[in-house]
Amino acid sequence: MKSLITFCLIITTFLGCAQVERKSLLKIEAGETLMLWESNIGLSCSGENICVVSKASKDHYYVYQNNKKNGPFPNSTAAAEICNSIAYEQKPAVSSHYIKGFVHPDYQNNLMSFSFNNQSYGPYTRLSVNMSPDNKHFMAVGAKNGQFYFMSDQVNEMSVPGWAEFFHWDEFGNGLCLIKSGFDDSEIINIDFSNMTEAEQIVYLNELQNKIDNSVSELYVIKLSGDMSGPFSTGEESNNNPGLSLSAQGHWVFSSGTKLIIDGIEVYDFQDMYFESSQVWLSPDTKQWAIKFYEKLLFSDGSEYPYPTRVNYCNEDHSHIEWITLENENELVHYSRSW
Repeated sequence: MKSLITFCLIITTFLGCAQVERKSLLKIEAGETLMLWESNIGLSCSGENICVVSKASKDHYYVYQNNKKNGPFPNSTAAAEICNSIAYEQKPAVSSHYIKGFVHPDYQNNLMSFSFNNQSYGPYTRLSVNMSPDNKHFMAVGAKNGQFYFMSDQVNEMSVPGWAEFFHWDEFGNGLCLIKSGFDDSEIINIDFSNMTEAEQIVYLNELQNKIDNSVSELYVIKLSGDMSGPFSTGEESNNNPGLSLSAQGHWVFSSGTKLIIDGIEVYDFQDMYFESSQVWLSPDTKQWAIKFYEKLLFSDGSEYPYPTRVNYCNEDHSHIEWITLENENELVHYSRSW
């Protein structure tokens, strides 16, 4: 206890020592094995009403629910049906690629343009436009004269080094666009080889191969406001990496291999531990974080807990985080703490 108090006094100087509350939810009986995949441990903010399936033997399965043990059931499927009938809301940690907001541009003479709030944009030889869920904002990337341009309702055309990979929005109207540089595949889509001699085709293909070999592929993140960060290495990007943090309004998270990047700044390199941005929770001011790794939940103050089954934030200002973890292979425990 003394060492814990000393630890808290040390980190309080920098971040404060959060008070952690622990509540045991249930213990399965001796000789039984908890079956996490068949269970439903979606985290309600109180940690109540969870439904757990356990295995006692090949044809004896039990369901723990509302402080009662039901069964036995002849197989895991029958037991899981009870738990699967319960719906829980599991809030995501970051935004995902927003697809429904794509806009079909106007075409004229093989050129594309669009309008927003009575203002016209274009024409472009290539165009991708994405609207926010409430249709109050847009982000777009267009191509003309061999160059790419980003624009939004908050910033005019600005030159960017590549094409749009993903668009993100959150419920507050914050937007994020992931740009990827390197060879542009669109260069070869409409090539008409019928008008080239065989020698011209060979020259063209050699030049194309040389362009591919010498291209550098990198990632850039642009916010709705036009603020751009990067370059970052490619290979880890996905439809939610990077993503807008849903617990820290207006901020974004990127998992670049073992590196945690927040708002374009490398915060920490975990060396040999990999994680996904969808498993990163931020405090509202982004000064603190929690990351769910394969074997543990790690906080920025150095505290860690056994691998949790669910993590959630449970109040409107996201100043509170909760999680359920399995301890000693037989006990589900609910934890909660403020940042």
